[in-house]
Amino acid sequence: MGNIGPHSHGKRQLLIALGVLLLVSVGGLILFLGLRPRPITWPQLAHDERVIMAELGSAVTGAFALDRPAPDFSVVFADGRRQNLSDLRGQPVVLNFWATWCVPCKAEMPELQALYSETGAGAGFELLAVNMREAPAPAAAFGAGLGLSFPLVIDPAGLIADSFRVTVLPTTYVIDAEGVVRAQHLGPLDREGLRELLALQP
Repeated sequence: MGNIGPHSHGKRQLLIALGVLLLVSVGGLILFLGLRPRPITWPQLAHDERVIMAELGSAVTGAFALDRPAPDFSVVFADGRRQNLSDLRGQPVVLNFWATWCVPCKAEMPELQALYSETGAGAGFELLAVNMREAPAPAAAFGAGLGLSFPLVIDPAGLIADSFRVTVLPTTYVIDAEGVVRAQHLGPLDREGLRELLALQP
Protein backbone atom coordinates (compact mmCIF):
# COMPACT_ATOMS: atom_id res chain seq x y z
CA MET A 1 0.00 0.00 0.00
CA GLY A 2 2.69 2.47 1.11
CA ASN A 3 5.16 1.53 -1.63
CA ILE A 4 5.97 4.17 -4.25
CA GLY A 5 6.35 2.80 -7.75
CA PRO A 6 9.31 3.63 -10.00
CA HIS A 7 7.09 5.85 -12.19
CA SER A 8 6.08 7.98 -9.19
CA HIS A 9 9.69 8.30 -8.10
CA GLY A 10 10.76 9.39 -11.60
CA LYS A 11 7.92 11.90 -11.79
CA ARG A 12 8.98 13.40 -8.47
CA GLN A 13 12.58 13.78 -9.66
CA LEU A 14 11.39 15.45 -12.86
CA LEU A 15 9.27 17.93 -10.87
CA ILE A 16 12.23 18.75 -8.62
CA ALA A 17 14.49 19.26 -11.66
CA LEU A 18 11.92 21.54 -13.30
CA GLY A 19 11.57 23.54 -10.07
CA VAL A 20 15.34 24.04 -9.82
CA LEU A 21 15.50 25.08 -13.47
CA LEU A 22 12.70 27.58 -12.93
CA LEU A 23 14.43 29.08 -9.88
CA VAL A 24 17.74 29.39 -11.76
CA SER A 25 16.00 31.02 -14.74
CA VAL A 26 14.15 33.53 -12.56
CA GLY A 27 17.33 34.32 -10.60
CA GLY A 28 19.27 34.80 -13.85
CA LEU A 29 16.60 37.15 -15.18
CA ILE A 30 16.65 39.22 -11.98
CA LEU A 31 20.45 39.39 -12.12
CA PHE A 32 20.38 40.40 -15.80
CA LEU A 33 17.87 43.16 -15.15
CA GLY A 34 19.93 44.40 -12.20
CA LEU A 35 23.21 44.49 -14.14
CA ARG A 36 21.87 45.75 -17.46
CA PRO A 37 23.13 49.28 -18.24
CA ARG A 38 20.42 51.84 -17.57
CA PRO A 39 19.93 54.99 -19.64
CA ILE A 40 22.12 57.80 -18.42
CA THR A 41 20.61 61.28 -18.17
CA TRP A 42 22.10 64.66 -17.41
CA PRO A 43 20.46 65.02 -13.95
CA GLN A 44 22.73 62.18 -12.78
CA LEU A 45 25.77 64.32 -13.53
CA ALA A 46 26.98 67.13 -11.28
CA HIS A 47 27.43 70.36 -13.22
CA ASP A 48 30.77 70.15 -14.96
CA GLU A 49 31.25 72.03 -18.23
CA ARG A 50 34.11 69.78 -19.30
CA VAL A 51 32.00 66.62 -19.31
CA ILE A 52 29.93 65.99 -22.42
CA MET A 53 27.86 63.00 -23.50
CA ALA A 54 28.11 61.00 -26.69
CA GLU A 55 24.68 61.38 -28.24
CA LEU A 56 22.88 58.16 -27.36
CA GLY A 57 21.05 56.42 -30.16
CA SER A 58 22.88 58.21 -32.95
CA ALA A 59 24.85 56.08 -35.36
CA VAL A 60 28.58 56.59 -35.63
CA THR A 61 29.39 57.07 -39.30
CA GLY A 62 32.44 55.70 -41.04
CA ALA A 63 35.00 53.09 -40.04
CA PHE A 64 38.49 53.49 -38.62
CA ALA A 65 41.53 53.20 -40.90
CA LEU A 66 44.81 55.09 -40.85
CA ASP A 67 45.09 57.79 -43.51
CA ARG A 68 41.32 57.77 -43.98
CA PRO A 69 38.70 60.23 -42.64
CA ALA A 70 37.94 59.63 -38.95
CA PRO A 71 34.59 58.07 -38.04
CA ASP A 72 32.27 60.95 -37.20
CA PHE A 73 30.22 61.09 -34.01
CA SER A 74 28.05 63.55 -32.11
CA VAL A 75 28.22 64.84 -28.56
CA VAL A 76 25.58 66.74 -26.63
CA PHE A 77 26.34 69.34 -23.97
CA ALA A 78 24.33 69.91 -20.80
CA ASP A 79 22.62 72.92 -22.40
CA GLY A 80 21.41 70.76 -25.31
CA ARG A 81 23.98 72.05 -27.80
CA ARG A 82 25.26 69.36 -30.18
CA GLN A 83 28.63 69.10 -31.86
CA ASN A 84 30.17 66.64 -34.31
CA LEU A 85 33.79 65.58 -34.40
CA SER A 86 33.82 66.88 -37.98
CA ASP A 87 32.96 70.36 -36.66
CA LEU A 88 36.50 70.57 -35.26
CA ARG A 89 38.16 70.49 -38.68
CA GLY A 90 40.69 73.24 -39.20
CA GLN A 91 42.85 72.10 -36.28
CA PRO A 92 44.38 68.77 -35.25
CA VAL A 93 42.37 66.66 -32.80
CA VAL A 94 43.84 64.23 -30.29
CA LEU A 95 41.32 61.50 -29.45
CA ASN A 96 42.25 59.61 -26.27
CA PHE A 97 40.27 56.57 -25.04
CA TRP A 98 40.39 55.85 -21.30
CA ALA A 99 38.53 54.54 -18.22
CA THR A 100 38.67 55.34 -14.52
CA TRP A 101 39.79 51.78 -13.64
CA CYS A 102 42.73 51.94 -16.08
CA VAL A 103 45.95 52.51 -14.11
CA PRO A 104 48.07 53.55 -17.14
CA CYS A 105 45.32 56.03 -18.09
CA LYS A 106 45.62 57.70 -14.70
CA ALA A 107 49.39 57.98 -15.12
CA GLU A 108 49.02 59.37 -18.65
CA MET A 109 46.38 62.04 -17.98
CA PRO A 110 48.67 64.57 -16.21
CA GLU A 111 51.06 64.34 -19.18
CA LEU A 112 48.27 65.07 -21.64
CA GLN A 113 47.09 67.93 -19.42
CA ALA A 114 50.60 69.40 -19.26
CA LEU A 115 50.89 69.62 -23.05
CA TYR A 116 47.31 70.83 -23.42
CA SER A 117 47.95 73.60 -20.91
CA GLU A 118 51.30 74.44 -22.48
CA THR A 119 49.80 75.05 -25.92
CA GLY A 120 46.72 76.73 -24.48
CA ALA A 121 43.20 75.35 -24.54
CA GLY A 122 41.94 75.43 -28.11
CA ALA A 123 45.34 76.54 -29.47
CA GLY A 124 47.53 74.18 -31.44
CA PHE A 125 45.21 71.16 -31.13
CA GLU A 126 41.97 70.04 -29.52
CA LEU A 127 41.95 67.12 -27.11
CA LEU A 128 38.90 64.91 -26.52
CA ALA A 129 39.24 62.23 -23.85
CA VAL A 130 36.62 59.55 -24.53
CA ASN A 131 35.59 57.59 -21.46
CA MET A 132 34.79 54.01 -22.46
CA ARG A 133 31.61 52.38 -21.12
CA GLU A 134 31.29 54.15 -17.76
CA ALA A 135 28.71 56.44 -16.14
CA PRO A 136 29.24 60.22 -16.14
CA ALA A 137 29.63 60.76 -12.38
CA PRO A 138 32.77 58.61 -11.85
CA ALA A 139 34.34 60.07 -15.00
CA ALA A 140 33.64 63.63 -13.82
CA ALA A 141 35.10 62.86 -10.38
CA PHE A 142 38.18 61.33 -12.01
CA GLY A 143 38.72 64.45 -14.14
CA ALA A 144 38.19 66.80 -11.21
CA GLY A 145 40.61 64.81 -9.06
CA LEU A 146 43.37 65.19 -11.65
CA GLY A 147 42.56 68.82 -12.47
CA LEU A 148 41.85 68.08 -16.14
CA SER A 149 40.67 71.02 -18.23
CA PHE A 150 40.14 69.31 -21.59
CA PRO A 151 36.73 67.88 -22.55
CA LEU A 152 35.76 64.44 -21.26
CA VAL A 153 33.36 62.64 -23.60
CA ILE A 154 31.19 59.95 -21.98
CA ASP A 155 30.66 56.97 -24.31
CA PRO A 156 28.52 54.68 -22.11
CA ALA A 157 27.54 52.25 -24.88
CA GLY A 158 31.06 52.10 -26.36
CA LEU A 159 29.82 53.23 -29.79
CA ILE A 160 32.73 55.58 -30.42
CA ALA A 161 35.29 53.11 -29.07
CA ASP A 162 33.91 50.35 -31.29
CA SER A 163 34.00 52.56 -34.38
CA PHE A 164 37.71 53.24 -33.72
CA ARG A 165 38.32 49.53 -32.95
CA VAL A 166 39.65 50.22 -29.47
CA THR A 167 40.79 47.05 -27.69
CA VAL A 168 43.52 48.47 -25.42
CA LEU A 169 43.33 51.31 -22.91
CA PRO A 170 44.64 53.89 -23.19
CA THR A 171 44.59 54.28 -26.98
CA THR A 172 45.27 57.62 -28.67
CA TYR A 173 44.62 58.83 -32.21
CA VAL A 174 45.78 62.00 -33.94
CA ILE A 175 43.38 63.41 -36.52
CA ASP A 176 44.74 66.12 -38.79
CA ALA A 177 43.10 69.44 -39.64
CA GLU A 178 41.36 67.82 -42.62
CA GLY A 179 39.74 65.15 -40.45
CA VAL A 180 42.06 62.30 -41.51
CA VAL A 181 43.43 59.82 -38.93
CA ARG A 182 47.20 60.17 -39.12
CA ALA A 183 48.48 58.25 -36.09
CA GLN A 184 47.48 55.58 -33.58
CA HIS A 185 49.25 54.85 -30.30
CA LEU A 186 48.45 51.91 -27.99
CA GLY A 187 49.33 52.38 -24.32
CA PRO A 188 50.22 55.45 -22.23
CA LEU A 189 51.85 58.54 -23.69
CA ASP A 190 53.97 61.26 -22.15
CA ARG A 191 53.97 64.82 -23.46
CA GLU A 192 57.02 64.25 -25.66
CA GLY A 193 55.41 61.18 -27.20
CA LEU A 194 52.26 63.16 -27.95
CA ARG A 195 54.35 65.96 -29.49
CA GLU A 196 55.94 63.38 -31.80
CA LEU A 197 52.54 62.04 -32.83
CA LEU A 198 51.31 65.55 -33.58
CA ALA A 199 54.44 66.15 -35.68
CA LEU A 200 53.55 63.17 -37.91
CA GLN A 201 50.64 64.98 -39.52
CA PRO A 202 51.29 66.73 -42.85
